[in-house]
Formats: sequence, C-alpha cells, structure tokens
Amino acid sequence: MGHEENFCLTYGDGLSNINIKKVINSHVKSNKLVTVSAVKSISRFGNLTIQNNRLSSFEEKSTNNWVNGGFFVINKKALKYISKKKEMWEKEPLKKLVKEKKVNVYKHHGFWQCVDHQRELDELKLLWKNNPKWKIWKD
Repeated sequence: MGHEENFCLTYGDGLSNINIKKVINSHVKSNKLVTVSAVKSISRFGNLTIQNNRLSSFEEKSTNNWVNGGFFVINKKALKYISKKKEMWEKEPLKKLVKEKKVNVYKHHGFWQCVDHQRELDELKLLWKNNPKWKIWKD
C-alpha cells in the first residue's frame, strides 16, 4: 500500500511525543487497513476482578493495560466499514476491522496524556513550565 492511500486521524484531546513517522512506517509494513496507537495510562481508579459476586483481585491505579492513544493511520479502504452517516469510529467500524484482523497496533512507550478534565489541563500547565517532553521548540 502506498502512502497516498493512507491518512492520519487523531481526536485532538491527547497530548503526546509519539513519533508519527514511526506510526506511519509501522502501518505501511503491517499491510493492514488501520493502525491504532496503544499507550499505557495510569488508571484513576483501582481495578476489580469479580467472579461469582466475589472479589478475586484488586489492583490499585494500574498501568498494566494498554489503551487507545487516539493516534491512527488509516487506509482509505477502511472507510467502507462506516455504514451510517453518524456512526462512531470505535463502535461498529473498528470492531469489524478488528474481527477481520485488519488492525495493526503501534505501541508507544513515551509520554501521553489525554485532556478530558480541567484537572488534567492543570497538570499539563504545570509540566509545561518545566520544559516538557512534548515541547518541540525552545523559547
């Protein structure tokens, strides 16, 4: 698949030092229709595992789970998986692509932070003052 068949997509509410060139290269090498970036995020809450109404494990603020980092490379052919005008990308289209084994994963081990709440924005403002990893120019 050539580069002209692909485009990048992001939600716009995530901040990262992800190397987009590496994500694109991973996508092209994979020969899949979609590449999703995976990041490890600190859970705000403890994770419970429940079996038969009994707590079988508890893990406080886990970082063991990979989550969708919100940076995609998508081949234009994947657009045919969207069947409704207002269909959410993560619902049926992405689930169909996963089921058909057409999704590649790029694991990003660097900085990533979503900005869904004022608290997260405040934390990033504090980090900004200390020359953060995602800053690409010098003052």
